[in-house]
Amino acid sequence: MKKIIILLTAFVCVVSFAKVKPDADLSKKADAICNACPKSAVKPIQPRKILIFSRTKGWRHTEGIPAVKLAFKNIGDKLGAWQTVISDDLENFTPENLKKFDCVVLNNSTGMCFGESPKELAKMPEEKRKAIVKKSDKICANIIDYVKNGGSIFALHAGVDCYNHKNIRNSAFVEMLGGEFISHPWYISNKPVTFVIDDTQSPITKGIWQGDSFKIRDEIYLLGKSYDRKKCRVLMRIDTKRSPITTKGQNKIYPEGDYATAYIKSFGKGRVAYSVIGHAENNYLDPKVQEFHMRMLQFCCGDLQADTTSIELPKK
Repeated sequence: MKKIIILLTAFVCVVSFAKVKPDADLSKKADAICNACPKSAVKPIQPRKILIFSRTKGWRHTEGIPAVKLAFKNIGDKLGAWQTVISDDLENFTPENLKKFDCVVLNNSTGMCFGESPKELAKMPEEKRKAIVKKSDKICANIIDYVKNGGSIFALHAGVDCYNHKNIRNSAFVEMLGGEFISHPWYISNKPVTFVIDDTQSPITKGIWQGDSFKIRDEIYLLGKSYDRKKCRVLMRIDTKRSPITTKGQNKIYPEGDYATAYIKSFGKGRVAYSVIGHAENNYLDPKVQEFHMRMLQFCCGDLQADTTSIELPKK
């Protein structure tokens, strides 16, 4: 009987831990991530402040999230590019508080990240549930207005995996982001894939990688119907012909599909950026990835000027 009790206790502990899995401890890799910091940044026009928001009500990227926090804070502190605020406090998203930030970074936020998961909502009394959904919708509207009036948003990896599913969808928020996650045929366990740089002359990409393509190992998302090349400037995309799916049982793809992996866009007076890179911490050990994301963020803040008009999918 004692053995059974011990086994049951262990099982409950394992299940509980699985439900509330903490973010990875990257202390042993902290020096390597910090050492991959870019050498210099564009001098800010004025002091900048960014908000790194990582609240998840869906899948949580327990390695990618702490890597972004560490890398971006280090870049800001070391190069003076921005002041970093790391917070999941929803009070940051009132119209007045949003004005304090030059950019909101959606660091792998998922689901109804300004509310609760459908499972949690289902357990609540109707009045409380409606209040949470109303507040969530209000925050989405606040952010849309903030960007329209000159603010910016930078979605990293799963930052486009929020408000995208039918039961939690906020179409206006998804349209602002310019793309929503629908699947990831290429898992991080897949063999390295090939990214093509569509805009090699952009100040965001120029000089980081040699030539117009490079290989990377990451979890690559496909974007849904809200993605439209004509409404953004695609900086990079995956070359499907040079990126075979080597993990079994994954989603099929169209070989000639236009699968953007990084883009920028104007939205009213503000700016929006997205990069698929960052499922785990592995790519934050790469100085080139950190350089790329630093430039994307400096574009969002308004310190790095870049053309956001659309470019056609190359025929070659």
